Amino acid sequence: MISGSLPPPDSGPHGNRCGCYDHHQRPKKEQLRHAAGLTRLNKLGSWKEVFLTLGIACVGIQLLTSSLLSQEVRRPNERLMNAELLQRGQRVYMDHCAGCHGKDGDGQGPGAYGLNPKPRDLTSAIFKLRSTPAGTLPTDEDMIRTVKQGVAGTSMNAFDLMPDQDVLAVVQYIKTFSTDWLETDRYEDPIYIPPTPAWFRDPEQRSEHAENGRDPFIGNCSTCHGEEGRGDGISATALMDAWEQPARPANLIAGKIKSGRTASDLYKAIATGLDGSPMPSFHGAIEDDELWDIVAYLVQLREDHRNQKTFQP
Repeated sequence: MISGSLPPPDSGPHGNRCGCYDHHQRPKKEQLRHAAGLTRLNKLGSWKEVFLTLGIACVGIQLLTSSLLSQEVRRPNERLMNAELLQRGQRVYMDHCAGCHGKDGDGQGPGAYGLNPKPRDLTSAIFKLRSTPAGTLPTDEDMIRTVKQGVAGTSMNAFDLMPDQDVLAVVQYIKTFSTDWLETDRYEDPIYIPPTPAWFRDPEQRSEHAENGRDPFIGNCSTCHGEEGRGDGISATALMDAWEQPARPANLIAGKIKSGRTASDLYKAIATGLDGSPMPSFHGAIEDDELWDIVAYLVQLREDHRNQKTFQP
């Protein structure tokens, strides 16, 4: 038995759920979209049947477990050495993840064709969405949140109705794709994210802080994101990611924010950076108060954009 419960995901509606668990609860439009996706995969072959046939044998997982036990490394928890949990995670991964991420975790699944952005190459052990410092591995809670909430603006759906134990298991199985999870220097404690300031809930005070955040945003962020956060900075078209793919900066005022929907999510993305992308970490480079001012500026830009779009004649 695996004890312990998972931290609950952030509250709030999410309109991009995976059909594996709640297909019949979806609106008709979403059901049709899901069915179209499955049809597209079927045209590429019975990927699930192939992957189950080529799945890693249990003995392979047992050998990996023995290898991990023989290494004198700092281990964040014992889950990575639990053969039963890894076997469960393998089944979940083959059923729900391999279609895009590939049976070997290389992001080359049959469903990956034509997707933009491409599915994450899990063998690289590079993760954008983390609470930990740049260049380090995410925590289990970081990965659980990504699986549960999905990634807005991408093809990574929210598996918010997947059983908690399945989410926990698949997170551990993902770690078998890279030996980086055995390297002690890849682990660090999460960066402290201070609580959202009380003034953030007062529109007048937040507007004042947004004005203070304009100059530091332009000074630190506009080269990529542009002065108004539209993703149109002077270097925007030349940026590449760690996989040598074009990495257009996010449109921070109109687009969906991949890191999450809250002010705290924005703060964390700026503080930790997005590994594998040109977005660096500003932890230690910008003071906490100034960083919150930048977040206020971005929130103000998004609100102004929505109002213009709503009331434009």
